[in-house]
Amino acid sequence: MATDDVFSLLVDFINKNSDVADIQWDRRMSPRLLFNPYSENYEERKITAHYFLLAASILDDTVVGYPENARMLLSYLHEVFGNSFLEIKKTHIFEDEIVKSDFYHDLGPNKKAAPEIMASINLFVKIKAEKDLLKYAQRFSKPKDFVEDISQNIPAFSGIHVDKAWIYMRWMVRSQPDLQIYNHFLPEDLYVPLTKEIANVAASLGIINSDSPSPWRDEHTAAMARQKITDFAKQLFPKDPAKVDYPFFLLGGWLRQKTLNRHTLKTALDFLDRMQKITGQSQAYYQKMSRYKSG
Repeated sequence: MATDDVFSLLVDFINKNSDVADIQWDRRMSPRLLFNPYSENYEERKITAHYFLLAASILDDTVVGYPENARMLLSYLHEVFGNSFLEIKKTHIFEDEIVKSDFYHDLGPNKKAAPEIMASINLFVKIKAEKDLLKYAQRFSKPKDFVEDISQNIPAFSGIHVDKAWIYMRWMVRSQPDLQIYNHFLPEDLYVPLTKEIANVAASLGIINSDSPSPWRDEHTAAMARQKITDFAKQLFPKDPAKVDYPFFLLGGWLRQKTLNRHTLKTALDFLDRMQKITGQSQAYYQKMSRYKSG
């Protein structure tokens, strides 16, 4: 394990930013969610588990573009249909409403896939999970088992898209600022999702080879990269490797379109550290700043 300045700065950055709420439910951000994701009420927790499975399923650059667009889209549909939007299983109902939104053209180039994806999630929850993801999750002893089941039953999470299921699992298993809905799972059994932002950080550290073919080109290469990144995270936080997920997302965003090496990484860490000292708060990263409203 590295012991130089980059490593020290990285650990400090993770510790300072691991308590930042995810974009999908950050209370400082508009639009507001129409439910409390931290509620202890069983029925509300069922809604939370279902709602964020929908969010994770469309969390794809080609579908929604920016990550905060997933929040925009679901908040919009929730406002239009109320909780009944969790029961819609016909693609055209979603499709007819989404095109009316004033942000429709901000979505990704494959935005027309969103209605079918969301309808398939609702069908899975109704038929396979019998309308109760909390009870359904109890069938599995490890997050990996649940992820495998999700990937086998929902096309949006299958193959090279399985990392969206690991994002969902991080949201559902870790304690605050995450949601800890599936509290029978242990955070130490989570994998770090292989996202583009996380891959940027990993390549800068030399954990994965930035000169190799894209980790998303095939499942085997992706699995190897995911394992290497998770192994590195476990060296830092043995009981909570996914603690690095959101800080790496923030950091990886700053590294986009830059040369990925330790020098560039150190420059980014130095800059973010100075900004944090000036502002006195974590540098939450929203790609569409016009949608961010301070609380």
